Amino acid sequence: MTISTINIRREKNNSCLNCITRKFCVSCELSHLELDEFEELSRHRRTLHKGERLFRQGDKFQSLSIIQSGSVKAYVISDDGEQQISGFHFPGELLGLDGVESGWQTYGAEALETSSICDLSFRQFDQLTERFDSLRQEFYKNLGKQLAGAKRRMLILGRQHAEQRIASFILDIAARTGRRDDGRVMFTMTRHDIANYLGLAVETVSRILTRFDLIGVVKTQHRSLQIQQLDKLFAIAAGITAQSIEKKTRDTASGELRGGLIRSRTIRSNVV
Repeated sequence: MTISTINIRREKNNSCLNCITRKFCVSCELSHLELDEFEELSRHRRTLHKGERLFRQGDKFQSLSIIQSGSVKAYVISDDGEQQISGFHFPGELLGLDGVESGWQTYGAEALETSSICDLSFRQFDQLTERFDSLRQEFYKNLGKQLAGAKRRMLILGRQHAEQRIASFILDIAARTGRRDDGRVMFTMTRHDIANYLGLAVETVSRILTRFDLIGVVKTQHRSLQIQQLDKLFAIAAGITAQSIEKKTRDTASGELRGGLIRSRTIRSNVV
């Protein structure tokens, strides 16, 4: 096998057509011919390791970034130098959209793990959206998802108590990244990151996750979480407290135990 053959195979495996993230990408509905043109935009690909930045707050806006693999956190640096996490992003999602209006990146973005990024020249991307209807529609859908996500976060921070926030967060991450066959959801962010994003203390996040674990709603593991009772997690997100669920579970178990004892006594009396 020659070096040129190896390179051709690598290019084929790295092409947009064979990308495992394509079904989540703005290019998902493009034809093969259209995809060839789109791929010319995404030639600039880079690998970031944990802690490395895609861009910094205040950088000049020139391109959009698509996460091909891995995960990224977005954050804003306040005037006093504190970092406020504004979002977590996963394969197929677009980053950098805020810069379209101002011409500058209004937030920073940092890799949470080893991540592969495709950078697209916004000028060329904009030209393609004028020619390819499906690309323009998927771009609008992506914009809509980000706006809806921002509104959901405002609701979570403004109206939900701590348990609701964490339950809603778990469900959101599960919906966006997918659960494995055993119900596990991978978390690449730290508890400190989660607390920062949800406006909670780290101790509060740890205490509530432990409570969820004790009542059997989830099982926490290293950098992952297994959803064991999805219906109860939805109930908590809707406003039912974990304490109420725990009490109902105890009452149900107690009722079943009493019912079993009554049936046992009835059987014995019939035998006698």
